[in-house]
Amino acid sequence: MSNISFFIINYDIIKWVMVMKTAIKDLKASVAKGFWVLLLLLGFEAFTFNKPYFIVLGIMLLLLSFLTNPFFNKITKKINICLSSKQKVFIAISNFLTAAYSITEAEKNYYRILISVSIMILFWIITIIYSNKNKIKRVTTIDNENFLRERSVDVDFERDNIKRIIKKLKLFCRQNEVYALASVQIGIKKKIIYIKNTNEDMNNNFNSKYDEEKIYINPVILSAKGNTKFLEGCASCIKDKNTFKTCVIERPYAIKLRYYNVKGEEKEEEITGFAATVFCHEYDHLNGILHIDRSKKIYNKSLKEMKEYRKNHPYKVISKTSNNNYLINLKEK
Repeated sequence: MSNISFFIINYDIIKWVMVMKTAIKDLKASVAKGFWVLLLLLGFEAFTFNKPYFIVLGIMLLLLSFLTNPFFNKITKKINICLSSKQKVFIAISNFLTAAYSITEAEKNYYRILISVSIMILFWIITIIYSNKNKIKRVTTIDNENFLRERSVDVDFERDNIKRIIKKLKLFCRQNEVYALASVQIGIKKKIIYIKNTNEDMNNNFNSKYDEEKIYINPVILSAKGNTKFLEGCASCIKDKNTFKTCVIERPYAIKLRYYNVKGEEKEEEITGFAATVFCHEYDHLNGILHIDRSKKIYNKSLKEMKEYRKNHPYKVISKTSNNNYLINLKEK
């Protein structure tokens, strides 16, 4: 067999493996979306046996169907509940074990239904209370604007618990619809920026599983050029619970910065495009500047109105190379 034939055969095998991998991934995604329906049907089917342990099994399946329903996250967020993936798994396992115990003790006593279901619901209640107790609270212009306007201080790698701060930033970003976060926004006046999403598409903000997890410690912008325009909102700048203070802000197209990573290593990086806009917004926070300070026109918009506006007025690049006064304005502020 010639080398060319061998290469072609191997290329075909690799190509076939990649196609199969994609097909399996798509199949898993489809099954995951419809898994709650299967649990729902099995739950109703269990009730038809009309026996105590099967009724408990049916209730467990219905509860797990609700837990895996794609609308579950939307429902819980509306009533201000945030469950992590680990907490959902804990609920699922605890409910399964409770049902399994009930089935092994297969006596014809209906009081077992009440006890087993009560235990299942108790696990739900305890987990929800615990999740809300550990929910990260944001600092807003309503409750403490003066704090937001203070300059953050450098991180001390020897004294500060950096991992704890980053864990809180990460948790907040996964619990809320944000592009990124500065630590001062959750009450920690340290120079740390956590980036979750640098894509203009806001759908990644809503997806708790999507996380770029870019961390910048003690960042300093060395240079800026170009000019862009975008409607900015902020988790900290709000009029009320459901209304954000938004402004159309001009930002640099490209920035060069120096920062430290989690290991304390000094790095330099150039950021361009929408990622530069996201970074500059958070960098302002470290310097006690809010995006509403950079515009005379402030629009009060709901999240839905922001999405609609951005759809009709997307991120705009005015120039990639023009001079930019961002650093000069930063010092003046």
